[in-house]
Amino acid sequence: MRPRYEEKAKEMEQRKAALAASKETIPEGALLVTATFLPLTQAVGEDALAAQLVASYDERVAAMNLELAKKQPEKCPPPSRGEAAFVGTSKGGKPQGCASCHATQAEFWAQTGHAHAYETLVKVHKQFSLDCVRCHVTGWQQPGGVCRIDRTDAGGPGFQGRGKGRQDVQCEMCHGPGSQHSADPPDHIALDVPATVCMRCHEAANSPHFDDARYRPYIVGPGHGDPLAKGERPHPRASGSGPNEALKASAKGPQ
Repeated sequence: MRPRYEEKAKEMEQRKAALAASKETIPEGALLVTATFLPLTQAVGEDALAAQLVASYDERVAAMNLELAKKQPEKCPPPSRGEAAFVGTSKGGKPQGCASCHATQAEFWAQTGHAHAYETLVKVHKQFSLDCVRCHVTGWQQPGGVCRIDRTDAGGPGFQGRGKGRQDVQCEMCHGPGSQHSADPPDHIALDVPATVCMRCHEAANSPHFDDARYRPYIVGPGHGDPLAKGERPHPRASGSGPNEALKASAKGPQ
């Protein structure tokens, strides 16, 4: 939950406690009015005037953010020496994108909701909203990532039409920047992704029904939580100094 929501929740709790402690009484003969909050669900339907106001607001926000983007540097600052940079999902090129070695995993990823994350913003005209884009592109405002809202498609062609540049929730959104891993596999990458990583975006304000146990199976597939096909290996080479834990894990499958 972001700070402003925490502050508002705290304020509401304080007001609730103050009302509960109040000793005010209702004058005899006075009318008593009580208020009840009702959830506004999709069953209510869309109000045409409200929809028009929201669309107009989104257009103004997009225009302001695009104008502001022109004043920003073309790229994010590079990562510090010794730290990894983002490589994207593209197959081939330098540095190699994730799909260059992890083709099976990329095939599966391209079918998941994560690979369509940016498209969901475009459909509702929110792709230029700073509140939304941070969780629908990879490496937003991070060293070596993407810092301009009009440059999210820069950084490679992606894979099967998904993950163009830094768009969508790519591999590195969860596993971390992959340049060092790409250069020296199988090390230098986070294999285990705890729920706390997911909750950076699946937070209470934006994903109130998030349940890791229920959501995670949607992103588990061959080589990505499930074992690879017999004989298949994610890396054509392995120059890391330690034991090849990534290959061992893929051979064993989920524990």
